[in-house]
Amino acid sequence: MNGAATNGTILETRGLSRRFGGLKAINDVTLTVCTGQIFSIIGPNGAGKTTLFNCLTGFYAPTDGEIYFEGDNVAGLRPDRITERGIARTFQNVRLFGEMTALENVMVAQHCRTRAGVLSSLLGVPSAAREERAAAQTAMDELHFVGLDEKADFWARNLAYGEQRRLEIARALATKPKLLLLDEPAAGMNPAETRELMELIHKIRGRGITVLLIEHDMRVVMGISDRIAVLDHGEKIAEGTPTEVRNDPRVIEAYLGKDEGERMKREGGRRRDEG
Repeated sequence: MNGAATNGTILETRGLSRRFGGLKAINDVTLTVCTGQIFSIIGPNGAGKTTLFNCLTGFYAPTDGEIYFEGDNVAGLRPDRITERGIARTFQNVRLFGEMTALENVMVAQHCRTRAGVLSSLLGVPSAAREERAAAQTAMDELHFVGLDEKADFWARNLAYGEQRRLEIARALATKPKLLLLDEPAAGMNPAETRELMELIHKIRGRGITVLLIEHDMRVVMGISDRIAVLDHGEKIAEGTPTEVRNDPRVIEAYLGKDEGERMKREGGRRRDEG
């Protein structure tokens, strides 16, 4: 296992399914994610990965099955209630407020943790002003954490693509999650940005936050994951450590392909020799 030891189960799905008419986007998916893990979900396009994320975060209600977060069934809760429980996410396509600054984008995310209403803020009630100052400080802390504190006053739309990805992560972290879901965070990144992303994900886990990751970049997946689950046509076909998954014939056939599977085996062997 890479990195920190786990400490119990934080997320569990049991027989999770979601249908759209006659289409089974995910079917009978059972997963167990332990506290402190970096757990990756991989599979070909259309395998149901983002649908699974949407069920976990309340954007879709499951057709069947259960979702347990810290022992409580959260299946069917609204997204804001899921966030309040301690689950945050980023999206496959960057979703920022382009005409707001980086700082403002991160401050907005904290409304799930604040008490003051809109009227109190408009009237300048002292408690609301204190919350606003605290939110600004938290936002700066998260921007510093992801390496964007010097871009706090930049409009989000003017940031480079890799910076926008990191800003999305900072915004998610500002909700104080226990579990962070990252949907293809390395998509569109160059090799240097990808290496920085991998370091950032390790730093996030170092804060005690469990990470659930969808990613197509196998160098990222194999380089940082404790466990990997593989989806194909909405069903889980394999689960295990990076070594187990890269050597699984079903995964090679359904997703990696023979050439990619052989390449990953060779890379895995080289890393063991170097270690």
